[in-house]
Amino acid sequence: MAVIALTIKRTITPHIRSCRTSEDAWNTLQAMFGGRNAARIEFLKKQLDKIQMDEGDDIVEHLTKIRDLKEQLLSIDEVIPKKDLVSKTLNSLPPSYLTFQTSLTLSLRANPDPLHFEELVALLLQEDQSRKNKSL
Repeated sequence: MAVIALTIKRTITPHIRSCRTSEDAWNTLQAMFGGRNAARIEFLKKQLDKIQMDEGDDIVEHLTKIRDLKEQLLSIDEVIPKKDLVSKTLNSLPPSYLTFQTSLTLSLRANPDPLHFEELVALLLQEDQSRKNKSL
């Protein structure tokens, strides 16, 4: 029980203070933060919808945030369709990526197979490396 209490934030401690066993504390925490909670799903979806990369931000960090939100949603059995995730990612890029977005969007229209998120990540990392090479 003490290990659980020491590893959580102080603001959470009052929720498990009355628990007699570590199992009770764990079950209380799981009920609060785990599982398929409708409010949590909405929160994560809103986070994904509003995520935005600013000019000068690191593309790897930005893509990691998106991947993390996707994985959190998957962990509670909420699947974001591939097309939606790719679209949200493209729309989260700053204006300096407009040419990249436009050319990719046009090429996707000609291709019947949907682009997977991981493929988009690879393309964005290549684009980022290309930009870095040009600035040298």
